[in-house]
Amino acid sequence: MAAPPQSQSKQYDTIAAAYSSSNLTDLPGEIITANLLRRGLGDVQDLTILDLACGSGLYSRMVIELGARTVTAVDISSEMLRIGQSIEDSAARDSDTTAAPDGTSADGRTGYRIVYHQADCSQPLDHLGLKPGSFDLVTANWLFNYASNRTELANMWRNVSRYLAPGGRFVGVGELHSLEPALNRSEWAGIRVSVAGETDDATKVHTELLSEPPVAFDSFILKCADWYRDVPLEVGMEDVAFTPPGIEEVPEHCRDVEEWREVLVVPYCLLYTATKT
Repeated sequence: MAAPPQSQSKQYDTIAAAYSSSNLTDLPGEIITANLLRRGLGDVQDLTILDLACGSGLYSRMVIELGARTVTAVDISSEMLRIGQSIEDSAARDSDTTAAPDGTSADGRTGYRIVYHQADCSQPLDHLGLKPGSFDLVTANWLFNYASNRTELANMWRNVSRYLAPGGRFVGVGELHSLEPALNRSEWAGIRVSVAGETDDATKVHTELLSEPPVAFDSFILKCADWYRDVPLEVGMEDVAFTPPGIEEVPEHCRDVEEWREVLVVPYCLLYTATKT
């Protein structure tokens, strides 16, 4: 049985404090992930961006720093969103533009370049009032690994397709598509994955991020790897691609270090890209 939405929300509400206070971004695998995402994003200057499964806004802040005009950020966890909003409040960014369709944050404040909304990204988002086809770019990082079956995966991709402007890009990072390599990633990179159960369509996996403090959560790897490519094509996307990190994602001064090079042998993650037809 798939984890119900409230279970995913509770899972992330529980780990939010540890996740946000940890040295997660210092892990080799996470450094590679961030560099891979930056390369995939390319030029985002003045773009309006939708960030699905935004967590506490780590990648929302990244795209703002890269020049995006505004970010509408959606996540299931109220605690993750609280932390993200707190960071946004502290940043006290001044802007003449707003990220939400009505120009306000979820609690009525204006002028934010990142506006947070609570919703389950595996379900329709109509209640948020987002305008279909209104975003230049959609990102979703570590979202699709919460799909425990084809239907949930399709629902996630429908949200991408629905809100992305024609010709707009999807760019995100995510889980590997096969169980064996996922279980055999380098712990030196900062990750340990074990099997936690089975459903008809997926293997449930328990992931430990070896940060300080450590962060752990459960997600899924679908048994039919073809679904990862087929489903977005079926909901109006094209040019679907999954790219592993390369040597360019390794910090330049580390490229001759064996441990860093070994992280690339079994990828820590994949870059997911697609275009709206």
